[in-house]
Amino acid sequence: MDLAFPISILVPHVELLVKLCVGFARIQAHGQMLRVRAMGHLSWLISIKKKTIIKHKLIPELLEALFPIMSEVSSDEELEDDDDDADGNSKSSQLPSACAAQVIDIMALHLPPEKLLPPLSQQVEKYLGSNSPFHRKAAYLAIAVIAEGCSECIRHKHMDTFMHIICTGIRDSDLHVKNSALFALGQFADYLQPDIGRYAGDVLPILFTYLSETAEHLMLKGKNSPSLSKTFYALETFCETLEQDLVPYLPSLMEQLIAFLDAPSHRAVELAVSAIGAAANATKEAMLPYLHKILEKLDKYLARNVLRNIRTGFGSLSSITYGTIDWEVHGIKHAVDREC
Repeated sequence: MDLAFPISILVPHVELLVKLCVGFARIQAHGQMLRVRAMGHLSWLISIKKKTIIKHKLIPELLEALFPIMSEVSSDEELEDDDDDADGNSKSSQLPSACAAQVIDIMALHLPPEKLLPPLSQQVEKYLGSNSPFHRKAAYLAIAVIAEGCSECIRHKHMDTFMHIICTGIRDSDLHVKNSALFALGQFADYLQPDIGRYAGDVLPILFTYLSETAEHLMLKGKNSPSLSKTFYALETFCETLEQDLVPYLPSLMEQLIAFLDAPSHRAVELAVSAIGAAANATKEAMLPYLHKILEKLDKYLARNVLRNIRTGFGSLSSITYGTIDWEVHGIKHAVDREC
């Protein structure tokens, strides 16, 4: 934010400014644009005046305002697989609900975990116990966005609790909740390595079951599951962290992923190839027994426009198979070289 006056002028008024921004943000009648801007100002104030935020004990008040905003149902928020990125690069990232989650992310990055986590945990517990799926969704979004800023505190004090909550959310019957829990799992896999690997025995069977259900939905309905992208985001990120610890789970994983290579959806194939590439990077030579089957399935995707979308996965496979598999026979190495 570019201000034409010294920031020191704001110091006596930070509490008032925070309350003003909260007031604008929490009332839907103020309109989406104004509310989003108000939350942008909140993020800025938190990042530059964290001591003042703590001194005036504004953290609980902020969280009490942000959780209901994260729970809002927007007509712009369609539950479908729209190729959005898990990091919020889609059009939905400018919804008030998404901006509220971004404010909590900023709080986690700039405020001491011992000040943030107790009141946040109270809100999470309250919202997880709600009958409203959008309340439960908000709780999982909050867990997801604190993974980076509070990583060390979570790692040492709260890992078991949060992982149990996340696994419960992935099993939730509501897809909004499930998607948010999958996002939280991916965030934990990103920022809580290598500790996250301890939970492979709990997490991977749940993901494998859900992968099977997702594949069944795709084959029966002929269209992508609303949780397709989030499922593969969580799976791929988690598998990357395990490295050789993934090897015992490789037979079940590859059975699921190879099935997706016959899916009537290029998006599903792209995600499956990317996940196979992640597994290849993690397990190296342990992937070799599966490669002939994979290459047989991928022969039909050598068309240029399809290959461009899945070339990253091909690259990961070729990095461990060059000199081992006769790529010339399959026509894949030359095609990959031309595209990449």
